[in-house]
Amino acid sequence: MEKLKNFEYQHVELMDSHWKTQRTELIETYLKIENDDLLHYFRQLADIPDDSDGLVVWQQCFHVWSEAGSVRQTVSGDKG
Repeated sequence: MEKLKNFEYQHVELMDSHWKTQRTELIETYLKIENDDLLHYFRQLADIPDDSDGLVVWQQCFHVWSEAGSVRQTVSGDKG
C-alpha cells in the first residue's frame, strides 16, 4: 500500500458533488456579509467608533470561515 503524499490545493478540482455545492454556498454566504460587520472587531481593537453589530451569530466560528476562504482562494486562484 502506497503512503499518502502531500499535495497542493491548486491541484485539486471539485467535481459536481456535495463538496462543490458546499463550496459554492460558502462563497455566496460569505459575499453577503456586510463590510461594516466584517470590520467591526478590527475597529474595536483600534478604538475606532463603530455602529455595526459585528458578526454576532458568527462570532465563534468566523475563523473557520476565514480559513475556508483562504483555502478557496488558493484552490480557485481568485485574487480578490
